[in-house]
Amino acid sequence: QLLADGLVGPGLTHLLVDMQADGPESDRRPYWKVVAAESVLWWRSATVNGAEVPIEIGLDEPTTVHGDQGEEETVARVRILYVGRFELYEQRKSDSAWALIAEGPMVTGSGEVWDEIPIRTYYLNRTGFMQAEPLLLPLAEKNLEHWQGTSEQRAAVSFARRAVLHLSGVFDDGDGTPKALGSAVVYESRDPAGRMTWVEQSGTAVKVGQDDLDRIKEE
Repeated sequence: QLLADGLVGPGLTHLLVDMQADGPESDRRPYWKVVAAESVLWWRSATVNGAEVPIEIGLDEPTTVHGDQGEEETVARVRILYVGRFELYEQRKSDSAWALIAEGPMVTGSGEVWDEIPIRTYYLNRTGFMQAEPLLLPLAEKNLEHWQGTSEQRAAVSFARRAVLHLSGVFDDGDGTPKALGSAVVYESRDPAGRMTWVEQSGTAVKVGQDDLDRIKEE
């Protein structure tokens, strides 16, 4: 499930062969660890036997630790994987500097040192080595386009539903200030050609907007 979730989101995910760190050495077993695409901070690669392979990977590994009083806090850690070994760094609270807190070999289940970084990358929409685009990104962008168009269409329909009062001639108090609209307001004009009419939208723009929304739905 974790592997599938990682693939559907960013379009790729990684599986790392890790080793249990605790317990007697005879009881330690390797296991698969899902590494989310967002956890890979950087990588370097090289061509080995005609294939591009990673030779250095930086992983973001924030960790929850317990203080002397049992309180919990999250510390920033970065694990750097090299061919056959690893280094683990932690960011100090005092000065924000990174300190090396652990290092060692990366070994197989039989105790041999790995001659590669034991990680495999799985893609749904590959764009390059350890790179991909979200498989559903075009759909997400189309949904955003439809949402924006729907919002604009609702505003256009709301405006088109209302007739606009049009005044022709002088409808003011003589100081250039138009009278306020209201049911208790009397309008008068000193212009013999003065007119007051209601103007309604033809609805052409609303139809154009609806046609555009229908097109987006079809796409």
